[in-house]
Amino acid sequence: MEKLGAILIGLFILIAVHLAFRSAGRGLAKVLFSLIRAPLIKLLTPYYKRKAIRKIQEERRAQGLPPIENPHTWL
Repeated sequence: MEKLGAILIGLFILIAVHLAFRSAGRGLAKVLFSLIRAPLIKLLTPYYKRKAIRKIQEERRAQGLPPIENPHTWL
């Protein structure tokens, strides 16, 4: 019975440490994402915009329609 108490206390401490690390990790992730979000949006928006324009142009070409005249102002 002496070991059962030590095992339960150890298990409780392990659970407490796990929960503490998990909540600290989530808080750190929120802070890091808030710092990274704006530069990522600036970096990725032009890429996805070009990708969407390219897809639209390919669809128009497949349908036999003329290409968009100025795709840079279209989206």
